Amino acid sequence: KLAVLKRVEDLNEVGVIFSGGVDSSLIALLLREISLNKNLKVTLYAVGKKNSKDVVAAKCVAEYLGLPLKVHDITESIVKDSLKDVVQAIGEKIGVGMTVYLASKMIAEDNIKVAISGQGADELFGGYNRYLNSYRENTLDDELRYDMANMYHVNLERDDACSMANGVELRLPFLDKNLVEFALNIPVRYKISGSDDKLRKNILRKTAFNLGLDKQIAYRPKKAAQYGTGIDKILRKKVLKDTDIEEYLK
Repeated sequence: KLAVLKRVEDLNEVGVIFSGGVDSSLIALLLREISLNKNLKVTLYAVGKKNSKDVVAAKCVAEYLGLPLKVHDITESIVKDSLKDVVQAIGEKIGVGMTVYLASKMIAEDNIKVAISGQGADELFGGYNRYLNSYRENTLDDELRYDMANMYHVNLERDDACSMANGVELRLPFLDKNLVEFALNIPVRYKISGSDDKLRKNILRKTAFNLGLDKQIAYRPKKAAQYGTGIDKILRKKVLKDTDIEEYLK
């Protein structure tokens, strides 16, 4: 909670890039608690195709938490219109970047200058499916530390560029220095319970449940943003087939 509080103590209003997954839902829960004692307006922002998994989950969690949610229903034309800006901001890896770009664009349109994101939770608590291989090979702890050390160039630089393209500053509570040091020293058996653990991030999910999230929310399976929103499908099957990315990179 302190990591979240530190990132909003200078604010009266904040937007949350929201998928309805455990990471962003836990942040939203803590922000709601903080807002009860502080003059802070919290609004959730979700993007995705109409009735995509992330949009459905986001609506469910927002209602559960009693927080306002704004949803941007994504269509092929919206992705196509945004493609040039996203490519010029980050280059070719545009799936997740598109999600951050469109969410932060909504936030900017509401004149909010700061967005909160759950980025970093997967690397700290073993959220990605690929970590199961590391678990089987008994190298999970090493991989989590490696991923955290290299996270800026893999994910953060991309997300920061996409939000700043809209003039929105991205703040990341899970990457609070004290929280990172604490989480990296948690034994991996508390993060992944076995080589067939489909949910992963066990200790984070348990914490979220104990702090007040509904079990269905805390234990919702992870789906990467570009897939949960349906944006990847629009990009691959429709937009990119007819677009020369190199033109935007010149």
